[in-house]
Amino acid sequence: MAQQNDEVIAEVWSVRVITTGPVIAFETGLEERAGATALALSRADDGRNCLDAWFDLPPENTLIEQIVTAGKTPEHEVDWQVIHHASRDWLAENRQNFPPLTIGRFWIYGSHIELSRPRAKYQLKIDAAQAFGSGTHPTTEGCLLAFQSLVKLASVKAMLQTGRILDMGCGSAILAMAAHRFFPAAKVMAADNHQPSVVSARDNSRHNHISPASLQVHLSHGCAARPLRLAAPYQLVFANILAAPLRKLAPHLTKLLAQDGYLILSGLLVQQKRFVMQAYEARGLIVHDAVYHGEWATLVLRRKSAVRSCQRSDA
Repeated sequence: MAQQNDEVIAEVWSVRVITTGPVIAFETGLEERAGATALALSRADDGRNCLDAWFDLPPENTLIEQIVTAGKTPEHEVDWQVIHHASRDWLAENRQNFPPLTIGRFWIYGSHIELSRPRAKYQLKIDAAQAFGSGTHPTTEGCLLAFQSLVKLASVKAMLQTGRILDMGCGSAILAMAAHRFFPAAKVMAADNHQPSVVSARDNSRHNHISPASLQVHLSHGCAARPLRLAAPYQLVFANILAAPLRKLAPHLTKLLAQDGYLILSGLLVQQKRFVMQAYEARGLIVHDAVYHGEWATLVLRRKSAVRSCQRSDA
């Protein structure tokens, strides 16, 4: 009898919205009203914004039409469609489109790669399957570069050696594992609201020989999971999601952040930076650093009070 491939999953559905304008309203509606389990933002071939929302059950066309109608503006064109995805081997598809890549000191590769591996690099074996986060998207690269730049600061490096780190919306857990590679004695938590991503994250952690005691992965809608709250405060928080959920999570992520901690945000376009920052500035956070990759932005934030405290100490 042929053995069943565990990565071949049941059918899923997606809604694709393509527009010449902003996608914030569509993100919010598809997640909060339609119950999308995952969202991804990209560019269509013609340069328009492309938002994909994923569903475990067929979305209601009438509801999707209401969300699109409510979110569009007269000056921007909007096209949308519901796409049915039959059962498929997500892992095999991911492997076909995932060559090894180098991002700073990280060498990221899939389990199908048999090339000799550079010893001078931190190695991360990633099989994303249904999860987001193979390292190929500019926002993931932005987070990894921002992280490597941040830990060059002696104070940050010392703080994270045995600190606490959270990867919110972890996808494949690539950022959580990257943090563990740099700081193996730190306590790293990862969370996602998408069950297949949680499974993928745990598998990747195991394949990289990281114990559950060092990197815990939890299913969590936002910051609701109790283990995430009990492990706070965090000296470093990653959140590579989308602009609308980043803004919505501002009070919760800020509450989980240590007084001298840093927050790395991505998944947003440069033009969405102001929209996101308003929510964090209102809670006393400011931009410490930023990484730009084309039209994508990665922001490193910290508390304004922590900056003032450092300035007083240096005086």
